[in-house]
Amino acid sequence: MLKNMIQQEQPHIVFMQETKCSTSTLASILSKAWAGCQTVTVDATSALGGLAIAWNTQHVSLSDFYASHHFIQATFHLIGTNIHSHLTNVYFPQDGM
Repeated sequence: MLKNMIQQEQPHIVFMQETKCSTSTLASILSKAWAGCQTVTVDATSALGGLAIAWNTQHVSLSDFYASHHFIQATFHLIGTNIHSHLTNVYFPQDGM
């Protein structure tokens, strides 16, 4: 499903939440779904959480990032332009109310 979506939409950057997998498992999945992409990931804890940002290295370059259990903050540069962006992928589980 991920591979089909990436092929159809052709995104420059993809944010993923609730990956529920390790960095190595996610790298394996993404290498099959999106050849040549780069990633920053946060491992899931057991079957909870997990974050990732993946990007197309032909269009976007990563300048810097900081990652914790609940977020990834990254600075990207859109190649061939003067556009630099700070993007944040956030995951905070909601307790029952």
